[in-house]
Amino acid sequence: MSEHELKESMLESVAAEHRSIEALFEEMRAAFRRDAGERAARVVCARLRAALEAHYAREESLYYPSIWALRPDQKPGLLDLIRSHREFRAQLDAMAGDLEAGALQEAERQFEVLTEVFGYHESAEEKLLHSLEREIRALP
Repeated sequence: MSEHELKESMLESVAAEHRSIEALFEEMRAAFRRDAGERAARVVCARLRAALEAHYAREESLYYPSIWALRPDQKPGLLDLIRSHREFRAQLDAMAGDLEAGALQEAERQFEVLTEVFGYHESAEEKLLHSLEREIRALP
């Protein structure tokens, strides 16, 4: 696989994963809005956590190391993205704990904070991948 093909498939994979995760965020938001109760919110939260964990695992073990192997100058930014993953995990854990405790309002507040920060994270990540893709396409 050429460097171009690797980046293109990586970009497509990450974008598809982000769309899938965004759908779970919307499902979580809907669970809060319809007052489905802690049980329903816990089920969606567990699905969101599992999807995010699988996504982070792919990024941290497959995508990011491939990028920094090809572009060592990108490693500091990628390490920042990995640090963000740790923060997101902690926020999800707090939200799940609130749901377990029956603190639905606090869980929803945690969720809204996570949603906003995660959106910035996704944008930064996709911006980086698009930038790398443009650089690769410009190569002779």
